[in-house]
Amino acid sequence: MNAQPPIKVLYIVGVGRSGSTMLGNILGQIDGFAYLGEMSVIWNRGLIENRLCGCGEKFRDCPTWKAIFNEALGGMSEVNAEAMTRLRSKVFNPLNTLRLVRRPESFPDKAAGDGHAWLAEFGEATRAIYRAAQHVTGSRVLVDSSHNPLYAGLLLSLPEIDLRLVHLIRDPRAVVYSRQRNKFDPGRGKAVRTSGPLVSGGGWIVWNAITERLKARASRPSLRFRYEDFVTEPKRIVGEIAAFVDEPTAALPFRSDHEATIRPAHSVSGNPSRFDTGTITLRADDEWRAHSTAVRNLLSTVLTWPLMLRYGYELFA
Repeated sequence: MNAQPPIKVLYIVGVGRSGSTMLGNILGQIDGFAYLGEMSVIWNRGLIENRLCGCGEKFRDCPTWKAIFNEALGGMSEVNAEAMTRLRSKVFNPLNTLRLVRRPESFPDKAAGDGHAWLAEFGEATRAIYRAAQHVTGSRVLVDSSHNPLYAGLLLSLPEIDLRLVHLIRDPRAVVYSRQRNKFDPGRGKAVRTSGPLVSGGGWIVWNAITERLKARASRPSLRFRYEDFVTEPKRIVGEIAAFVDEPTAALPFRSDHEATIRPAHSVSGNPSRFDTGTITLRADDEWRAHSTAVRNLLSTVLTWPLMLRYGYELFA
């Protein structure tokens, strides 16, 4: 029996509120691509909380996800979602953050003995879901916008997954401002959780630093883009990403340089913009420049300035 080809996963890594949902939705319109949303939370937000799929159906009622789980794990009713969520929490354990930063080549460590047997179980279920998603959607490339570098580290350890990393960055002052805005999420029927500048700014520097370590550990090249460049030249950036995953770029879903046509995607969780369909216009969301406070901007800058300089941001914008 011939071995199955690798599962090509385009993984958008970085901090939330950086445009990953918008980017993932656009990539999902390319022939041969399927946008799956934030796959790292499929067990809790999908199976347990039964939030809306990007298509508008409840997750457990979505025909596409039903077919994926039937093929991968024998059906949704056969999955112990609470147990899978507990296993996933072990991937997100803060100790794994330290392990990834200090010794990126050791995370995750499948050879650590019976104490890490959970990793093989969780990894096998994860692999099965991706394989079935590839088959059911008929796609060559699965787009995952889970953000989390620890989850990306797990995927890198699975030999059947050909992981391609796209590191998406946004000005931390914009991220901090965005995370303090009230935004309603139709997927869960309530407002998105907000956070203060210390949490958001601290998370920005830590998450991007971990991501840099992850990229250094990966045995294949990665791409890094700034949100500000993406919304300025979306057609060029999307074309570069498609070429990065060895896919043709002739039929990108753009009506013009800044207008894209979006069909509903079967996405798990993400920014409320995942429900946007039809023709969308991409423009920079720089409301923070006019409405964020000087104190908030200064605090954000103090927390994040080393990587701000590395990524080409002006400290006093």
